[in-house]
Amino acid sequence: MFRFTAAICGYSIDLNSAFISGDLYLNQSLLSILIAFSKIVLVLIDTYFPRFSRRNLHQCSQLVVILCFVLLSWLVLVDHHGIGILLINVIGTVFIEFTWDACYLCSVESVPTPLRASSVGSCSLVARIGALFAPMLVFLNSFWAVSVYLAVVLLGTLNLTVSCLWLVETKGISLDSVRLAQMSAEDEADAGGMEGMKRNDERTPTGKDIEGANQALVKP
Repeated sequence: MFRFTAAICGYSIDLNSAFISGDLYLNQSLLSILIAFSKIVLVLIDTYFPRFSRRNLHQCSQLVVILCFVLLSWLVLVDHHGIGILLINVIGTVFIEFTWDACYLCSVESVPTPLRASSVGSCSLVARIGALFAPMLVFLNSFWAVSVYLAVVLLGTLNLTVSCLWLVETKGISLDSVRLAQMSAEDEADAGGMEGMKRNDERTPTGKDIEGANQALVKP
């Protein structure tokens, strides 16, 4: 869900940038420069603010994206043409890139090591499927000018809801112990309950069991 939304939103906004007022090449250059600069800022924030978690990164970025494109939808509906549309597009695109970063980090950090490569590959496939739908959204803009922006808002709202409900926090986790930590937590939960005690009793060999095993070994 996260990769699909990030891909379809990112690529559709990028393709739609040809219809933004101003020079196309200047707009693309501005977007590229600010995205590159935002990566440096993100590394600094992640380094010097340890409490800024993966969930914070994804959910705050997605919320800003929703707000930006709600505002853009309104500006297009009132037939506004000006630099404001470009500026809000730039801000929204930068924060879509932040949601990409959160997707990459969470997909790597939330799965066991033996499955990590397969998981990342599957997420990449889902993102490519989302990218295939992006030109269709841009085509719908020829019928209704706010199609792309409203699609980003709707998908972003659904994505934010899923993130708040089910996204697992993975910042600071040891990649080698993802599965081990999960098993340890399950064992502790079992040991603390009656079911865990019953399992331990069933697994512990009694004196009769040991004697029977010894006799079986002695028999010719």
